[in-house]
Amino acid sequence: MNIIYTHYISKKSNLIIIDDHMHGNILFNKIINSNTNLNHFCNNINNKYFNYIQSYRGDYYMNCITSNRGKNLISKLNINIAVSNYQGI
Repeated sequence: MNIIYTHYISKKSNLIIIDDHMHGNILFNKIINSNTNLNHFCNNINNKYFNYIQSYRGDYYMNCITSNRGKNLISKLNINIAVSNYQGI
């Protein structure tokens, strides 16, 4: 973590903060089970994360697509590869 902070304070890197918890698929499960506007949320998370990373954990991906709203969420994200437990994109 020190290298990230060092790059950030020296202006060598941008630090983008996602104001929620992505581990364990907590953020996406919360969005799927809420009335959050998916277009607004996906645009925001794409700009902060998926436009740069373009991958997501396969087991989290598979968990999301078990519901229609989850499928809709995933379809709006800039994910080009699922990593770890699933490679079916």
